Amino acid sequence: MNEKTIKTQRRSYVWSLRRRDKRAWSQAVAGEAEGLRWREMLRQLPFLPLCLLCSMGRMQGGASPFGMGLLAGWLMAGRSPLPAVLGCAAGAALGGSWDQAACILLFFLLHQGLAMMKVRPGELTLMLLCGLCAFLPVFAAESIYAVVTAALSALASMLLAVLFAGVLKVRWRQRESLSLEELCGAALLLGALLLGMKPWLIRGVSPALLLYLFVLLVGGYLGGPGAGAALGVSLGMLAALGEPAQPFLVGGMALCGLLCGLFGAYGRFPAALGLCLGGTLSAALSESWFAPAMWMQAGGACLLFLLLPGRLLRYLRIRVNRDAFARRTEADMQNEARQEVRAHLEGYAALYENMGAILRRRSGGRQYAAMARALSGMADALRRPVETDGELASACALALDKARLPVLKVRAWREGGQLRLRLRFRRRAGREQREEAVRVCAAAAGTPLRLQPGRTCPEDELLLGPASRFQLLVGAYRLAGEEGEPCGDNHVFRELPDDSYMLAISDGMGQGARAAEESRAAVELLEDYLCAGFEPQAAVLGVNDLLLKREKGEMFATMDLSLIDLTTGRLRSSKIGAAQSYIRRGRELIRLSGGALPMGIVEMVSPFEGETQLMDGDVLVMVSDGVADAGDEGPGWLEKEIGLSLPREPQAAARALVESAERRARTPDDRTALVARVLCRGGAGAETAENQSASILKNAG
Repeated sequence: MNEKTIKTQRRSYVWSLRRRDKRAWSQAVAGEAEGLRWREMLRQLPFLPLCLLCSMGRMQGGASPFGMGLLAGWLMAGRSPLPAVLGCAAGAALGGSWDQAACILLFFLLHQGLAMMKVRPGELTLMLLCGLCAFLPVFAAESIYAVVTAALSALASMLLAVLFAGVLKVRWRQRESLSLEELCGAALLLGALLLGMKPWLIRGVSPALLLYLFVLLVGGYLGGPGAGAALGVSLGMLAALGEPAQPFLVGGMALCGLLCGLFGAYGRFPAALGLCLGGTLSAALSESWFAPAMWMQAGGACLLFLLLPGRLLRYLRIRVNRDAFARRTEADMQNEARQEVRAHLEGYAALYENMGAILRRRSGGRQYAAMARALSGMADALRRPVETDGELASACALALDKARLPVLKVRAWREGGQLRLRLRFRRRAGREQREEAVRVCAAAAGTPLRLQPGRTCPEDELLLGPASRFQLLVGAYRLAGEEGEPCGDNHVFRELPDDSYMLAISDGMGQGARAAEESRAAVELLEDYLCAGFEPQAAVLGVNDLLLKREKGEMFATMDLSLIDLTTGRLRSSKIGAAQSYIRRGRELIRLSGGALPMGIVEMVSPFEGETQLMDGDVLVMVSDGVADAGDEGPGWLEKEIGLSLPREPQAAARALVESAERRARTPDDRTALVARVLCRGGAGAETAENQSASILKNAG
């Protein structure tokens, strides 16, 4: 065999393989397509009862556009036509509209004829073809009324085809929200379904009207009064078009939907009550609203509504209510932004932690480690999700409007489960208006609220959060050792953003301006550290490390810090070279001792730390060395003064301690006293604390 023959046979063999593979591939594809068509048809079979019931509905005068419109919408949505044509034709025949059944079959045959000619009609072509087939009964009309009815039926079929197609194209598991057209189409499809069930009666009760009221109740509860009224009008109109005509259903169901939406803002039971009230008021339209069958239908609708799972209603609210969907989307965007910031903070925390590990044995290492812990705490706080609460915002806005407060906008959200409210006024609000707004919002929310400390807001805004369990009445008094010289002691007391309260005294070594400057720098640095989220020990050590960076020969300062958790009442104290503090609890006196050298002397200073649980009515007393060391008899006089003759008002008590120390002292010294009374909200003295909160914050500033 020569080389030319071998090449010829080889080409023939390869060509036959390719041909055989191509044929096998075509057969496989055809078989797979056939299998897909059958599986799609089987999946559409459960919709057969839907098509059957929708096509059975008839309007007054005999028009029945629902079957033709549903079949056209079904084909426009690209679904398998066999279940739809069988259900629609059978439903029209069972409903007595034999001419409509014939038109439905004709429409299907025309569509299949176009498919056999490999012509794929568009949506406009299908809509026009639907209208043409629905208009064919006009040739058998015997009166002008029948002609008009046929024309209106054709127009209605075309309109319903477009709306039904929009609903049937929706992939419910892949959609987060529905458009207005899709919602209207779903409502009309449901109305047509129930209209086909209207002739059915069970012991005088119409399941169709029961489901009408149930859908109306759910729609009003989810969408509000506007959506409830619109849904009531559309469903009532469809129900009224049945035979015999019942025009009172339009107004009655619109009123029921409106009241369901209004009462639904307060919960599920009020929404059901709104339906019953709407049915009672609709008796003015027709006495049939007072019939026992109507009350049984309304009661059944309320029962079905109350048995619905709350999770399902929340799911439907997001899909149906555009405002709820917008709020959910906004909350998701905020959470995504928070997670992005959290990731950056975690990266910075890891960086500072590594730097602190490298400089572990030096003064800067502790500052880096403290910074890492503070950033980690902020990152953990950002893990808490943010969820908007539109219902509470609406309730607060309504209550503020009734109180005639000039509030422009109210926002409500929950951050990690904790409620937050932001109010924006139309203009700068006075102190009385702000306090009244806090009281009104607390009543609407059903929980005590207060201004959030440490959060900067414009003058026309308020940021509210849940009130803490404990609150403080604080008073302070200081006296310079030399007349005409500034006091070398400095103090600060203020509420921190994390629901804690700080009280601190710093005593600059010596007297005069230099001591005052040293102690003021210490307390200001400490305040900045704590407001930034540092732990108390890390804050005190950070201040000490920074004071070590000064030039040689500068003075030193003591530090006495008390940090009170207003949620739990836990007291954490840190002392560096500070005097002893006291807690008076009834007739008992608890001592909080301190020690160590003043700040800014040695690098590895170890502050004294202690924790104790405060109770309602406790009095915390903090003093500087000028008060503690006054007199020759030691601290006994101070303990006796605190335990027996301390005034109840904190400011007066602090002044009395300083003046008593001044009378007993033999040498001049700077003297400072801080007195704080602990009160539990709702207990004795809580109202006084609320009235003095503004002055306390002013003094703290």
